[in-house]
Amino acid sequence: MKRQGHTILETMVAAVLLAVAATVGVQMLLATASARQATETRRLATREAANVMERVMALAPDELTPQTVEQMKLSPRAQKALPGAKLTIRLDESTGDGPPATRVTVELTWKSHAGRAAPPLRLLAWRFHPEEARP
Repeated sequence: MKRQGHTILETMVAAVLLAVAATVGVQMLLATASARQATETRRLATREAANVMERVMALAPDELTPQTVEQMKLSPRAQKALPGAKLTIRLDESTGDGPPATRVTVELTWKSHAGRAAPPLRLLAWRFHPEEARP
């Protein structure tokens, strides 16, 4: 006599394999969504830091002071999207033999949506002093 159909054991094994595959698929989907959110957040932070750097570099030479850059703030959108965001702008005068310049460092830190500190974002630029200001 020929057997027709599947046994209950074969059906249960197939169901378990399907459940495992579904679980792995959902975990991959969640990991991808989390990575995408982190990437979008970092992209926003990069844009925001670049905008701040552009505002700093657009200042006139006599306006480029620690007091001036200390007053710069993040945009409301960045403040909302980057929990616990902190903007730091440092101005360091060059001390080498090269032309006189100011090193501008913009650093942006924030917490991830999981509450952990995200890796800080740092941008660095050099602002060379105009020829007439040189000794």
